[in-house]
Amino acid sequence: MFGLNALAAGGLLILAGTGGELCDHSKPPPIHVEALSRDISYDYRKNLRDLQGQIPNAVNPHAFGGSSVTQGFMKGALKITQKISLAQRTDPVRGIACVWYDRIDVTLEIDPSIVIAREVAADPCMKKAVEDHEMNHIQVDREVADRFARSVGKELSRVLEKRGFASGVIEAARLPDESARMQRLAAEIVKRESDAMEAERLDKQRKLDSREEYKRVAAQCPDFTPKP
Repeated sequence: MFGLNALAAGGLLILAGTGGELCDHSKPPPIHVEALSRDISYDYRKNLRDLQGQIPNAVNPHAFGGSSVTQGFMKGALKITQKISLAQRTDPVRGIACVWYDRIDVTLEIDPSIVIAREVAADPCMKKAVEDHEMNHIQVDREVADRFARSVGKELSRVLEKRGFASGVIEAARLPDESARMQRLAAEIVKRESDAMEAERLDKQRKLDSREEYKRVAAQCPDFTPKP
């Protein structure tokens, strides 16, 4: 299942022949992945001057009024937590052990917030136009998060099946190192999927903040003029 690494071939044959019953764990562990989203919060406390230069993850932002004034933005922190649970069994008489994946839980939580300058919020037309635009950003995050939840579960199953759901029979002295290696392997899979998700998210959010989109939003309220 794994390479020979620290044990000689003869030692592996002896351990496998005398401890197979110790490590009969070839079934995949339960892998539970979910994407959660908190309720959207709204912040209308800051004025236009306060908002300038505060847009997170923005590239060349264009104001809805056709100037370089920031009128609102979406903050959407994505927090990933993971719990990789292992189980183990040892035979102190023979000095052998086995460790296996018992359960893997991954949670992605979105905490969306829409920040709009109070001067913009005071104008009913522009307030709605800006909120609708920022809701599109939140929808992008939710769609990306849902795809992540599906992909990370599949990738964990695929890689761990290939590498092994259990260590195989090992020397008991190797148990801490083998447990750490298995924890690290699963965490690296989650990290790779998380990095891919962030790259997709940034690309989609940037495309949503196009000049054409800002012109479309501004056209809904032609009489609005921002005054920072």
